[in-house]
Amino acid sequence: MLNKFLIWLFFATLQLLSSSGFAEILEWEVGLSTERSVIRAQGASAYTKTAPTILYIAGLDGQENFGRQFHDLLQAYSRIEEQERSINLITIPLANPDEEVLVFPPTGDAYAENPTAHALWRWIGSHAPDLVIVAGGDRVEFSRALQSESVAGMGTISVRTFSSQMASTSYLQELQDTTPSQASLEVSQRLTRSPAELANQLAQIYGYDFSTPAYVPGMSLIGRMRLGHMADVE
Repeated sequence: MLNKFLIWLFFATLQLLSSSGFAEILEWEVGLSTERSVIRAQGASAYTKTAPTILYIAGLDGQENFGRQFHDLLQAYSRIEEQERSINLITIPLANPDEEVLVFPPTGDAYAENPTAHALWRWIGSHAPDLVIVAGGDRVEFSRALQSESVAGMGTISVRTFSSQMASTSYLQELQDTTPSQASLEVSQRLTRSPAELANQLAQIYGYDFSTPAYVPGMSLIGRMRLGHMADVE
């Protein structure tokens, strides 16, 4: 009888957890450092698709001093009722695992040179948060670059310096009306392009050189041909 009760309790607990509305913890690999260490990010999605995205990032100096706070914040936020999750939350607790010297915007060829800086810059640009909250050392140049440069060609992003009061779900809820960043607006605009618009934009850059027969240049030429640029391609 006891065994039957324990089995029932086990499945009841599973059902309760599956119907609790807890957010799935999302995981990303931002990129690799020079020493091939993986830069990791985690997050939880908002209830609505139009919610702002907030990025918490630390460890630009290679010190993992905010890992526990970021972890606890993400766990607490993921347990909020689904309808009350008003932002998309992303955390990167250790942005520079090898304690490299980082320069922003990154210099050199990506990703052969300064891979950590390039990985962070491009990943943040492509995910286009509306606000970045930076904790720890080596944040000044990074923060200045986000606010003054077009991040990965997307646009600027607002920055705040982390304080202990920002490590609470109540603070996160206050960010639901965050103004969209220029990077976020650019990504949204790109996502609304029609296939023809995208093809025409690509045709302005690609499909002009076939000196080395290869797949990618060949597909670029075919793309221009399908757009009607037969004479130019020939």
